Amino acid sequence: MRRPRRWRAWATYKLLHLEGGALSARGKPYSPKTIAGYREGLGMLKRSAAELGLPDDLRQWKPADLDRYAQHLRARGAKPTTVADRLNVVARFFTWCVVRRLIARSPLEASRRPRAASDPVRPFTRAEVEQLLGACDGEVWIGARDGAIVLTLADTGLRAAELVGLDLADLDWDGWTLRVEHGKGGKKRVARLGLDARRQVADFVELFRGREPGPLFPSRYGKRLSPDALCEVFERLGRRGGVLGAHPHRMRHTFGVEFLRAGGNPFELQLLLGHAVTDHGNWLSRTPDDEGPAIGNTWPTRRWFCCSRAIHQRASLPVLARSRLMIATSGC
Repeated sequence: MRRPRRWRAWATYKLLHLEGGALSARGKPYSPKTIAGYREGLGMLKRSAAELGLPDDLRQWKPADLDRYAQHLRARGAKPTTVADRLNVVARFFTWCVVRRLIARSPLEASRRPRAASDPVRPFTRAEVEQLLGACDGEVWIGARDGAIVLTLADTGLRAAELVGLDLADLDWDGWTLRVEHGKGGKKRVARLGLDARRQVADFVELFRGREPGPLFPSRYGKRLSPDALCEVFERLGRRGGVLGAHPHRMRHTFGVEFLRAGGNPFELQLLLGHAVTDHGNWLSRTPDDEGPAIGNTWPTRRWFCCSRAIHQRASLPVLARSRLMIATSGC
């Protein structure tokens, strides 16, 4: 006997509605990444519902059915954060159905969703950043680009998708700022580079990349890097430099933690990171082996390297000593 098509119709309608650029229950446009996440989460729910024998009519679902789904995910080895994310997608889906009067109430109203514990924030240390930079060969195109990427992320705390989405036109050569046009949630902001990042980016652009329009940090084939490709860059640098768990998002944590250690304001950090909620006050408490406050300049690379000007004199770091560019910046 053929299974009823009610579930398929509702899920398919939602996906088509999302792909058409519809608004969420709160009237906010869905981003492509959100659409992909919902599509994946609803697909997992649909497959699991078939395996568990859950009702095809969503109006018959009960809180116990969602508990069974959560247990099913755990039995398959899903981490607590994954289970929480999957249930969050389900909750939003049922809210969407309630708003459009497809069902009277959400089965999750009477249930308590599990909350995953916050993972410890593990920023890079100064030594690890030096090791990553030392793994870049500044005399070749790829090495100069990778060094510029590392220093840019350390000084701005950009997300991986935000960094690879930068174009050369987003770089202000006078104020040394980066215009982030495609932030998370459609937010736009401006990030400022420190002195060492400025010099490295200038060396890469002037000596290797050129001033042609396009991605600021392109691939070796001239195409735009993907976030996954950027993760591979950090994995490669981590293997060469002996840094375990090298990932671009750890550089974002590095920027945030060092900003707070230097006495930065959490509300200002919220703007710099493009966060919707201020949740940085406990970052230091969630950092293993916290080194304590380091009051001073809030740019990590400037506090670490610029005082001794060593970053431009040590052969192990990827800054090109042969560059004679005159960059209008303040002194160290």
